[in-house]
Amino acid sequence: MVRTGPGPVRSILLVQDPTTQRRTHACFERHWRDSAGTAVVSHAPFGPVVGEDSGESRVADPAGRTAWSPTRAGTPTRRHRQA
Repeated sequence: MVRTGPGPVRSILLVQDPTTQRRTHACFERHWRDSAGTAVVSHAPFGPVVGEDSGESRVADPAGRTAWSPTRAGTPTRRHRQA
């Protein structure tokens, strides 16, 4: 985190991967709980849609564009589970 000036931190804006947003928000709130007047605000750039495409799991944005493969985080796809 970058402090841009003197004085207390008044707000923190988190722009986060939607699948870990709640956990990250909770961690920041816990860390800053003793700082009176500090607001933690979270925003996910989109709500993920989890589904399958040609037998492979995928995560897409609401427009259907693939956001990432579940294997990026070590989650096996259906094909990998069957092997």
